[in-house]
Amino acid sequence: MRCLRFRFDHGQNEENGVEEIVQDQYNNVRDVLDSCRGVYTVLKVVDVDDVQFHTNRLCKGYTLLGGESEIQKRSLLIQRVLFHSMERFSQEYNGILCLIPISGDLSMNMYGMNTSPRPINCSMDVGLSFNGGCRSLPNAKDSKWSMDRREIEQTFVNVITRDILLMDPESSALYEGLLTNVFVLLENRKVQTAPSEYVLEGCARQGLLDKLERKGFRILYECANWCERDSWRGMYLTNSLRGIEWVDRILDEHGMVLKSFSRQFDLL
Repeated sequence: MRCLRFRFDHGQNEENGVEEIVQDQYNNVRDVLDSCRGVYTVLKVVDVDDVQFHTNRLCKGYTLLGGESEIQKRSLLIQRVLFHSMERFSQEYNGILCLIPISGDLSMNMYGMNTSPRPINCSMDVGLSFNGGCRSLPNAKDSKWSMDRREIEQTFVNVITRDILLMDPESSALYEGLLTNVFVLLENRKVQTAPSEYVLEGCARQGLLDKLERKGFRILYECANWCERDSWRGMYLTNSLRGIEWVDRILDEHGMVLKSFSRQFDLL
């Protein structure tokens, strides 16, 4: 994967750094995330309006993971590097992965990536992990999560799913997906979604919240409970690259349908 690496200057000047183009020996995003511990984010090259959101995510996550406490002083430079990388990669890629390692010299590694659209006219299925729950550092987009979630992904290796939902085995609370934020549609134009302290907030999550409020929905910031699934009328997932997606079915690790939703309740 082609990488645009930006190494920050040390000392008093937080506004400077050195840019270099390198060819890292990684074949995919997972290889990049497994290469070192750091905070990362993924964005489309066309989503210039979301750069501030991704800048804040990187700074907050870097601090939560124990990185340099003065990272906020470099936020304007991080923002400029994101804009610059989007322009540099826009002719070849539709997305960018930005990784800031928490050890070694402070640097931003920008990887060009391409994402494929969801196939048309296929069922939107998600898995449900009964051994999930809240992550240890849900507000940090930690590269270590790529490895931590592998055991859960392996249980669904024979089932085609768009994502896997994380449910607490004791409370039956539904937090988020491995790659998505989760919204449960209830009667009387109510929607449940986990509070921000329990999940990684995505820009697409905020976009759906804004849309729901404009349409007169009442947002309940609480984890949906699997034991109350009979009252669920629908489910949405959000992801910065995929946008907003309606869920058709929830499956277990054997492909058995646990819950299905009719698109007649899709009010968006």
